[in-house]
Amino acid sequence: MVRHLEREAISFNGHPPFDEVVNAFKDQSIRSPGNDKSIASFNTALLELLGSDSEAAAFLADHYHARAISPTHFVNLTFRAVQFIQLYVEQGEDHLAYRYFDASDHWTGRLKRVFGDHKETLSDILRNKDTVTTIYQRYAGPRAIIGRLFSENGGLRIADLGCGANHGLRGIDLEEPFDPIMDETDSKSFSQSLSLPISIEDALAVDSENFENPDANAWYVACSFYPKELDKVKNVRELESRLRRSRRVRFMQSDLLEAGLPEPFHGYFDAVILSTVLYQHTQINQQRIKEEAARIAKKGGVVVMQDFAEKDSSFDSGIRFTEAWFNGFRYRTFLMRPEDPGEVLEVLKWSDGRCTHVRPGEDYSKVF
Repeated sequence: MVRHLEREAISFNGHPPFDEVVNAFKDQSIRSPGNDKSIASFNTALLELLGSDSEAAAFLADHYHARAISPTHFVNLTFRAVQFIQLYVEQGEDHLAYRYFDASDHWTGRLKRVFGDHKETLSDILRNKDTVTTIYQRYAGPRAIIGRLFSENGGLRIADLGCGANHGLRGIDLEEPFDPIMDETDSKSFSQSLSLPISIEDALAVDSENFENPDANAWYVACSFYPKELDKVKNVRELESRLRRSRRVRFMQSDLLEAGLPEPFHGYFDAVILSTVLYQHTQINQQRIKEEAARIAKKGGVVVMQDFAEKDSSFDSGIRFTEAWFNGFRYRTFLMRPEDPGEVLEVLKWSDGRCTHVRPGEDYSKVF
């Protein structure tokens, strides 16, 4: 550990020390999200900067300690902040060249500008933003479960809490196809369930931000794509254009941690989806969101939770969240029934958060 960061070797008000952030930067320089070379080289370059620039090191340490955020989440947020600056602030002739960076020295000039010319923007993001990903493919799991359980029911009511850019319910409503999925379930029963019809009567998508707002939309793009995936942004824009035809999905801007949904929605929904929402929150707030989802689900309904987590009955929530985001089938789909919130079923396991390869979870047979 470099000398000027030794003061961070003890926890700060119970917060993991900043040298754990440095270790997370090291880890992602070797095992980068999505095996993206640009992210790996970015983390290597940032480590070099922390070792040579005490002001930059203190800047990141101060911003990390100002928030209740895990080291891995802070590392992810830092890269997303820089990607936002590259995409929407730099706007120079070569502002997209970073997609192809595979060595740390490629990032040197960029990082100097980020911590110099764009320091105010970086500070605002690190203090006030959370990473937000919207990937329609992630709704294949909830869609298959709802199809399996409710395909014979007419007039379904479905809620998506933490909907991001609101791709999920609108895509399901319009029967937007998913990308091909490698299906390792018995007799391809997952794929069969994914094709079962569902009839939506009413759907509610809820998020604390409205991603139709250009600024919020820009942030979600910066968070949702690895650099090597940026060529897909055009396809997502075309998807969003098609999704605007949906008429059965209402959007509500609301912070679930500040106020729950109005009383008329209590016990209203057949299915409530929490897709990649909980993992960034503290355990207390995870439980609050989960309780709100159970509150608005009706008797006989279900809550479908999908996240970077594992089933673990020793936790109050019934699942243990993991920061092994990028491999090892740690992205999983769970099911909870409001009548018995203590029992959480692990239904599906995904190779990663891109949801193109699925295996049966521990409790798959209880649902499928």
